[in-house]
Amino acid sequence: MIFNARRQRRFGSSPLCDGQCRNLVLLPPPEAVSSDSGAPAARNSSTFPPSRVAAFASLLQQCGRSRSLPDGRRIHAEIVDTGLGKDLFLGNHLIQMYGKCGAMEDARAVFEKIESPNSVVSWTAMISGFALHGREDLALDFFRKMVAEGVRPNEVTFVSILGACAAARDVKHGTAIHELVESSEFGRSYLSVGTALIDMYGKCGRPELASRVFEKMERRDLVVWNAMITVCSQQGLDEQALRLFRVMDLEGHTPDEVTLVAALEACSNLNSLAAGKKLHELILDAGLDSSIKMVLATALVNMYGRYGQLEDALRVFEKMNHWNLVAWTALIAAFAQHGDVHAIDLSWRMHLEGVQADDIVFLSVLHACSHAGVLEAGLSCFQGMVADFGVRGGAAHYSCMVDLLARCGRVAEAEELLHSMPFEPAHMEMKTLLAACRVSGDTPRGARVARLASGLIPLDAAPYVLMSHAYAAAEKWDEVAEVRERMAKLGVKKPRGWSCVEVKNRVHQFFAGNFSWHSEAAEIEVELRRLQAVVKEAGYVPDTGQIGHCVQEDDKEDLLALHSERVAIAFGLLRVPAGLPIHVVKNLRVCSDCHAVAKIISRSVGRRIVVRDAYRFHRFENGTCSCGDYW
Repeated sequence: MIFNARRQRRFGSSPLCDGQCRNLVLLPPPEAVSSDSGAPAARNSSTFPPSRVAAFASLLQQCGRSRSLPDGRRIHAEIVDTGLGKDLFLGNHLIQMYGKCGAMEDARAVFEKIESPNSVVSWTAMISGFALHGREDLALDFFRKMVAEGVRPNEVTFVSILGACAAARDVKHGTAIHELVESSEFGRSYLSVGTALIDMYGKCGRPELASRVFEKMERRDLVVWNAMITVCSQQGLDEQALRLFRVMDLEGHTPDEVTLVAALEACSNLNSLAAGKKLHELILDAGLDSSIKMVLATALVNMYGRYGQLEDALRVFEKMNHWNLVAWTALIAAFAQHGDVHAIDLSWRMHLEGVQADDIVFLSVLHACSHAGVLEAGLSCFQGMVADFGVRGGAAHYSCMVDLLARCGRVAEAEELLHSMPFEPAHMEMKTLLAACRVSGDTPRGARVARLASGLIPLDAAPYVLMSHAYAAAEKWDEVAEVRERMAKLGVKKPRGWSCVEVKNRVHQFFAGNFSWHSEAAEIEVELRRLQAVVKEAGYVPDTGQIGHCVQEDDKEDLLALHSERVAIAFGLLRVPAGLPIHVVKNLRVCSDCHAVAKIISRSVGRRIVVRDAYRFHRFENGTCSCGDYW
């Protein structure tokens, strides 16, 4: 068939748009635009029985749902043979079918040949098809041309094009389209458009703009609430996410799986075990913990794992009627974070259940081997990953092996592996080896690795700090001063250490060295002094090598006593009810001195103390730690 001449001038002869999304043409005022409401134009096939046209439309819908492109093309050929090839109603169904099947060239050919050029349904079907298959540039191009033709977008058009902007993280065009929404009748009262705006701004990293849309909406359903809570959870606004969750509940909306998964993620990030357990109770009361809610159960496993509640994580997992790869991965990762070699047994159990391990599962197992010092199991896993399962190791897998070899005293082999990787050593692997050199006391090798690591990312403080501590432990103060001088010259700053502890549903954060701002500072100071006397009576000798400053021994001891994890533990002992464990989260690796003190405190006061640092969990109980003093 011959293309409409006007359409050829508009699009050119190429079967697809060139994909170059020029500046978006803004919609003119409503009075200047065609009043096409979006309803399909009357069919130009009145001579055909409506039942036959409806039958073709139904078949095309089925082909689109099943993504059956060959069947769709056969039906298209029959439509053309019966003389309905230009029918607008069937043309729109053809575009939608081809769009769902990813055959956008076919969709474009149909679009060019239908006889009603100003149908918003046709334009929207093309835009939706491009957006669905990752061609956001072409979706935006078609939207711009549609507006230029004077066709006013409808609700579905706006949802589709905002989805394209969200996928492309294109806040510039997304904001321009938001202006069009505000000038149209699809503003504050249209739930689907408002939800699409919230999602777009969230994925573009602009939660404040998403919140502004949310607040202006005249009404909100559960989908809108879910979108806003998810945005807050994904953007690190966890307190706001939980606050919205409570307000939603007060307004009478019953949370669904999406709401609860987002809220559980927020609880995990906030280190609020109490809030997480309340959510679990809500899930049980609502009957949402069945096997069909696998995503929700997996979120619970992940939440309990991040709190170090391995028994609870395993209990939730065992109640699931079947397990997919995501569920297994969450459970194995929970044990791996603790350096618990049970992660290895779980990975074999998963294999026997017929679930194929992927690179993430192998990474978790290697992480467990590394933190447990199980060298032979780690080597077997690393070698079998490729040979037996066909999973190619990445930088993170090599980093775990470097760490494992170095921790087991085979530092030279670790360095050799680092330089024999099938890709250039990255900053993370360098820092891993550097940390291992510090643990093993190999200062010369550590200095060499530190120079390489700092050359990769000069402004990262970790290599400098690790090297400074290694020199300080060896009392090489001139070298310590040299490292610090270089840091100052480059403007590199050491991250400030902090620890937090949850008490009565409130998270208290403490920074190293000073807690005078806290309302209970006087009581904390008394408790710290009491604990210092308790541990000394138990034989504690301060590990002053952890202090990278050339000061008097007494001053070093005072500095150690003010480490953030020790302050958090003291406050927890004051305020967490007797018999309950104290959960502390720290942003850096726990130092060896605080590790020794926590073991003594757990035995002396008869409390379990769980510390999650930047690398793993430590469960202190009866004078021992779950890491076996190997971290």
